[in-house]
Amino acid sequence: MKPFIERTEEHPATTWADINWRAVEGHVRRLQERIYRATTQKAWRRVKNLQKLLVRATSTKLLAIRRITQENQGKHTAGIDGVVYDTPKARWQLFREGLSLRGYPETLSSCHSDITQHSCGSETQGDRKEKAY
Repeated sequence: MKPFIERTEEHPATTWADINWRAVEGHVRRLQERIYRATTQKAWRRVKNLQKLLVRATSTKLLAIRRITQENQGKHTAGIDGVVYDTPKARWQLFREGLSLRGYPETLSSCHSDITQHSCGSETQGDRKEKAY
């Protein structure tokens, strides 16, 4: 099966197990290398366009979901929404819900102590996948 390089809305008859992860990782890696090369050449317009392409690429979204739900240490920890995406079907549903890497994750409430300020809440899985890239 071909990796999800193009930006499409629907991927019919595809499951989480059908994804060629080596191709997906290769596509994301190549985009990152192109951004690096454009930066060293100081081609800022190209850098900006490549960054937009990377953020919108389906491969990036799939890889972010995979890292959060399968590879990270907190993969079995539910977020504040109480959801753990531990099955391939649940991961595919998370992808199909319309993951957007364009915005910023919601900020967590802060607790104040006399010395430091730290976060009291925990993130949702959605917030974690937005931070993955």
